[in-house]
Parts: sequence; structure tokens; C-alpha cells
Amino acid sequence: MKLTSRILVAAPLAAALTFGLAAVPATAAPAATSVAGVYTATVAVPKITSQPKSTTVVSGKTATFTVKASSSGLKYQWYVKSPGSTKWVKISGTAATKSSYSVKTTTKLNKAQYRVKVSNKRGSVTSSAATLAVVTTPKITSQPKDVSTPVGASTTLKVSTSGGSLSYKWQKYYSTGWKTISGATKSSFTTKATKGTNKYRVIVSNKAGKVTSRTTSVIGTKPKITTQPKNFEADTGTTVTFKVAASGSPLTYKWQRKLSDSDTWKTISGATSSTLKFTADSSLELSSYRVIVTNSVGSVTSSTVDLFVNSSVTDPIQDNQTFALWNWLGAVFDQYKEADPYDSERMDLWASIDLMNWSDEYLDPSYDIAILYQAANGQLFDSNGYFVEGNGIDSLGYMSPAEWATAAILANVPAGAEIGGVWVIYDASGDVVQYIAGF
Repeated sequence: MKLTSRILVAAPLAAALTFGLAAVPATAAPAATSVAGVYTATVAVPKITSQPKSTTVVSGKTATFTVKASSSGLKYQWYVKSPGSTKWVKISGTAATKSSYSVKTTTKLNKAQYRVKVSNKRGSVTSSAATLAVVTTPKITSQPKDVSTPVGASTTLKVSTSGGSLSYKWQKYYSTGWKTISGATKSSFTTKATKGTNKYRVIVSNKAGKVTSRTTSVIGTKPKITTQPKNFEADTGTTVTFKVAASGSPLTYKWQRKLSDSDTWKTISGATSSTLKFTADSSLELSSYRVIVTNSVGSVTSSTVDLFVNSSVTDPIQDNQTFALWNWLGAVFDQYKEADPYDSERMDLWASIDLMNWSDEYLDPSYDIAILYQAANGQLFDSNGYFVEGNGIDSLGYMSPAEWATAAILANVPAGAEIGGVWVIYDASGDVVQYIAGF
């Protein structure tokens, strides 16, 4: 037999022809056959060479999905999974049996998914899913708001929108016009306030169009104190700490002090941070503190706070210095001593004490306060018992809130025992003790 065209013959087939056999053994799997010079290729299972792609389309326009596949005798069937559904549904009609499928969009189809099954007599293959995004003309539903905030503070501008598949482009206004801010491509934009007024806007767009927000202003203001300092109580010799928190960086701090017997604020040297620390001593009892916080726009002064120092025998309150007890403010002054007229070996120690009821109730100081004299060796003296007698505190009676009164106090001690001693003033209402320097 003479063939008239070039043919490809598998080894088993060649052997069969040589011996004049009419058929190939059943176990043979030829890649191709040739009869009377005609070549016939084996049909392959379909293979997708180009998957359908997700697309964004304006509502009312047509979306088209396309697949490419290799092999022969191919058939196509498109399927859809509706938004919110988990089930794939066969699309009816001849339009869904081609390599491309087109659908007129509505907003109800937003986020629908499409895929196609490609088949022939050897088998089938299913494409990956492509998502349909259906958009409408962008709308701004909530505009960015004007902001006044301390210089250096971070502030976030926000816009709320509708339309789908949106992109954002924030801009800032300069003397030469609007300029796009690099990287500001989300619905919110964070910036730090600077001195003066800065203007911003955002352009929102998608395939259906674009819209520009209103112009919003970010105004840099003077600092704002976010956490005020608080009153502090300390034993003499321990560390006092006052703190302030403020926004509006870069910030500078200037702490000031006013002593209890002064009306003048004085700047504390070196106190230039948000925290003030120092060691308590009795001279600072009832001193007041504040801090001035400044940035490039202006300054703000904190609230005034007080320091309560619990004095000691070795660091007592001095004459004429105001001190605090639990329910009372006090001051001891006009101290003097004289020989006991009835006993030459003893001394009478006299002093006056001013008291103010700083509670919000009527109080009798004789129920709260006891005053004694403590010698340098620690021995305690009073006058005829625990409370001061005669024209002392027990004669004052009930005092109204904020009322001041003065009483004379007396201690009778052995001559010489007064040297280096202190007055011990005890407020039983709060278990508070203050020591006042004596003779």
C-alpha cells in the first residue's frame, strides 16, 4: 500500500498493518490513527486558558464575562450566584451557552458572581468565579466637619459616601491652589494641626462619575489640658509628684508655686516638663501649684492644686504659718513663756491659735482638737488634762463652716523642758497630727 500523505503511525498499529490485522489490540492507547492516508487526532479534555475576570460596571450598562479554553467540540454553560446566596444557578437561554456571557446590570446584581462550565465528549472543567460590581454616581452622605484643635494634635477628617467601588483623593489648599495629598486615598484622612487655618477637601469617584466634598477647615489653637494636676499629700522628707497632660505639641511647661503666706506666684527653676517632682518639707505646707502650658499659638494655665505636708518633730511648722488638719485650718503665733508664779521650777508656755472650720458642718473644736507640748526628750505636757482649759479651745463652742476663731493655749512644763520642744496638735476627726515649732 502506498500512502499519499505523511502519516503518524503508533508502533502497535504499524505492527498490525504489517501482518494484515484488521484491528488494534484493546490494550492499545494510540495518540492518533491513520486510515487510507487520512490523519485523525485524539480529542483532549477541555482546558481553560483565560479565566473570566471580575468587572465593575455602571448600573444600566452591560457587563460581559469571557472565557477561553483549548480542545475541540466545546460547549459552554454559564452559572450565577446571586448576592447573599450560596447556591450556583444555571442561567437559561442560548446567550448563556457561549464563551462570552453578557448581562444588563442593575444595583440588585451588585456582588453577583459568574462562572462557566466548559465541556466536550471527553470531559468538563469549571472556571473560577468572577464578581460583578455595579456602581452608581457617587454621593456624599456625610460631609467632613470643621475642626479646632491644639497645634500638633492629630485630627481625623471623615466622609461618608454611597455609589460603590469608590476611590478617594484628599487635597489641601495652598496659595497656588489645591494639591493632592500623597497616600490620602481612604474615606478618612488624619493630619496634625498647625498654626492657623488649613483647608481640605476630598474628591470621591468611580466609573459612574465623581463628586467633591465641601471645603473643611482645621484650625490650630493653643494647648488644651486633658488631665489636670491633683492635690497631693506627703510626709515631710518624701517625694511630691504633680502631673499634667496636654495636647497641642510641641509644648513647653512652666511650673509655678505660691506659698501659704503669699499672694505671689513664683516660677520654679528647672521645672519645665509635664511632671514636677521635689522633696516635701514643712515650709511647703498648704503651698499651691499650677503649670503654664504653651505652644506656637498661645498658652493655657492649669487649675491650682495644693500640697498638704505632714510635719514632724524634726521638721515642724513655724510660727504664723498656716497648716491643715482634717476639718480645720490653723496657725500658731504670739508664743511667749514666763515663770510659773506658783512654782519657780516650772514654766508657763503661752501661744495663740487661729482656727477655721473648713468643713461644711457646724463643729465644736473642743471635740476634735487636743494640743500638748512635747519636750526635746519626747515628754508630753498639757494643762490640767487632754484639752486646753480656761479661755482655750474648749471655750469656743460650735463654729459654722468657714468661721475663724482665736484661742489661747497654755502648757506648764519644768523649767528648761521647753527648749527645743514642739506643740503637738491632734485632730481626732481625721487622726491627723501637726507639729509646731516651740521655744
